[in-house]
Amino acid sequence: RVFAWMTDIGPHWCPKAFTEWDGYQKIWQQAILWLAKR
Repeated sequence: RVFAWMTDIGPHWCPKAFTEWDGYQKIWQQAILWLAKR
């Protein structure tokens, strides 16, 4: 499996409001679990 984050992590594409969003952690948790096939 492959997960590709196709943007930079700078403020233009990943603003602070996005990283502070309640669902932000869940997105990354689900991506990692999917990559690990769990």
